[in-house]
Amino acid sequence: MKIIILFIVSVGFAIGMLISSRQQRGGPKKSKQKTIQEFLNVLDIRDGMIYTKDHYLIGFLQISGRKTDLLSDREKESLNQGMTAELAAIASEWQLLALSQPEDNSALLYQYQEQLVETSDPIRKKLLREAIRYQNELLLSGENMERQFYLKLWEYQKEGVEKELQERLHQYRRCFEDNGYTCDMVSQEEAVLLCNLVHNPAAVLYDPDEIKTDLPGMKAAEN
Repeated sequence: MKIIILFIVSVGFAIGMLISSRQQRGGPKKSKQKTIQEFLNVLDIRDGMIYTKDHYLIGFLQISGRKTDLLSDREKESLNQGMTAELAAIASEWQLLALSQPEDNSALLYQYQEQLVETSDPIRKKLLREAIRYQNELLLSGENMERQFYLKLWEYQKEGVEKELQERLHQYRRCFEDNGYTCDMVSQEEAVLLCNLVHNPAAVLYDPDEIKTDLPGMKAAEN
């Protein structure tokens, strides 16, 4: 008797699993179209600052590297210690971003092409053609990468937070400039580009006249 009951239960369970599997395969599949903005933690970009969905305000400084090849080991150590002390005195959180981007060699190529048209010397023409070919190869291979450095600061959104974050950005800017670095506040277009560099690989090469603030749509994964 127990064997019969166990057999009936097993058959019923198998039939239930088969019906459920068929319903799942035959049911309509739903997909939801979402924009990149819905996936990212970016609410708005204004005045070179990013407003996030979790109520933070983020600002950036672009830092150009300083040549230290001619400094002695003692001078390098002194520079490191001095900057460490100055940055520690500000006593606030920050993050250093190092992003790679293909170097824009269009101006150099244009200069070579102009010289190629103007010169009549066959040897000079040959050298210019070789230089143009080499620059094009660098561009196509992606080997002419340059590193761009950004200092990221943030504050929780509250009354007067924009002014407070601006003051902190100026503090860090003075610190780097006093130690021989070139440091600039990030503009509106640069903030959009920076967001694209992090989240949209198609934007690594761009024309500033064609930069857009919208990001492409993206389809969510099907459940």
